Amino acid sequence: LKKADEAEHWDSQWDLPTLMIPQHPNRSLVHIGLMTVQSIFGLQSVMVKMSVYSIPGVIFVLCRNLLSVPLLFLLAFIQDPDWRSVRHRKVAALGILCVAINHSMLAVGIRYTTATNAALLLSMVPIYTAILSIIKGEDKFSVYLCAGMIVSFFGVFFTLDLSQLSLRVEQLQGTLMIIAATIVYAIYLVLLKKELKGGQHPMTINAWAFMYGALCVALFEAPYWLRTWEWRLVPAKAWLGVAYSVVFTTLVGYSLQTTCARHVTPVVTASYALLQP
Repeated sequence: LKKADEAEHWDSQWDLPTLMIPQHPNRSLVHIGLMTVQSIFGLQSVMVKMSVYSIPGVIFVLCRNLLSVPLLFLLAFIQDPDWRSVRHRKVAALGILCVAINHSMLAVGIRYTTATNAALLLSMVPIYTAILSIIKGEDKFSVYLCAGMIVSFFGVFFTLDLSQLSLRVEQLQGTLMIIAATIVYAIYLVLLKKELKGGQHPMTINAWAFMYGALCVALFEAPYWLRTWEWRLVPAKAWLGVAYSVVFTTLVGYSLQTTCARHVTPVVTASYALLQP
């Protein structure tokens, strides 16, 4: 029995498709994982910007999700024997928040504002997450937390080329959409941590959440755009952005982030978004 327990522990210790993050890693490995995630997400903004002029933002999100969902379920099937048993209402809420609302708003909003505007607004995610996390009891208020947020935000502020900052009225729509997307993403991170505490496997949560989000986009957002979109005119580099989003952002990035989120607070997960600029 002892040998069987040791063998079972060894088999379950590693999540191979999530860049070899063990279930009980040292903290440095978790932080390296979160840094890797933000490197992937940072390049995602460039790839989306390259694609959204040829592919409408909602269609970009739909293509990404439809291609990602089968692969996510394959990874969940490999890693989690109980991949069918999830709390569907809560996971559906995660999918609607992260995939349907956040992804769609970012993909559309980034087209109507500058990259500098987007970077500054996305830097507010940790602040929103800290407020929500303290309210929900996932984090405790501390001077170090506040100081870290302020220093990190001003680090981003001074790193960016503020000559590209724009307050023009025609870009107001994109700015408001990105603000809304950051608030939604903060809510998602807090709810995700709560769901992970319930014992759900990260890959199972990812697979079901993306499926519910994809269904929401397909039913309520995509029909209008599909009628007016000329897919034959889309250049190859735009499809390259979709491919990057499927393979790196979704399969690697979100899988790794969800795995790391088990071991740190929502604020720590969100704080790494400040590396994206």
